[in-house]
Amino acid sequence: MKTTIVLLWALLTAAPVFSQQDVRTDPQVSAEGFKWFLLEETELEVRRQLGQPVMVAEFGEYRSWQYQLGGVEHDEFSHALVFRKSDGKLVSVSRNFDHARNVDEFLPEGETTTHWFHSAGQPDFGVRVRKLTGGRVLIAVGVSQRGQTTSQLVLMRESELPHFYPWLLSPGTPDRAHSRRPVEHPEAGATVEGPQNRSPARGTQSVEAPSPKAATGATTHSQTPEEN
Repeated sequence: MKTTIVLLWALLTAAPVFSQQDVRTDPQVSAEGFKWFLLEETELEVRRQLGQPVMVAEFGEYRSWQYQLGGVEHDEFSHALVFRKSDGKLVSVSRNFDHARNVDEFLPEGETTTHWFHSAGQPDFGVRVRKLTGGRVLIAVGVSQRGQTTSQLVLMRESELPHFYPWLLSPGTPDRAHSRRPVEHPEAGATVEGPQNRSPARGTQSVEAPSPKAATGATTHSQTPEEN
């Protein structure tokens, strides 16, 4: 009897955690609007909601947590969350899909703009961007119009764009040609040339972050930070 009570208690206490994880795994749209991360969460709050990351990578003033939530390959990451080291606050969330998805429901007409990265000798690269409340932006990587599918969604603080997507902030219209600038990719902490880290295996409409193990100048480890 005692064992049964203990098991029931464990299930009841674990239920809210699973529920929170389901809500946080993917963005949602309801009558109340867009719901996902607020980008005000701390490392402690994220750990309570999603559990421990499988890998941690430190680069510059940021720390990236890699997760494997859902049915992903053993060497792939479904989510990458980036925190500022100085205050431990969440600044970016990347959702990598195993199979490209249509995300038009998150990017309504009238609230979404298309931006292009132009580079000599390379195919034009498009992203769709929506500004959200709370100083957030939602970026669908590798798509330029409705109906297309993407393998990556990025939710980021607009104030962090100069660090990761400086070409989105170039003056002029959204489709203006932008100059090439190296940026530190938040998913892995590696320095890459603009948005050109496209994975041939996933086609031209997807972006896949380089492996943290191969990142130059980034400290990576699989041991997770201890809870404060």
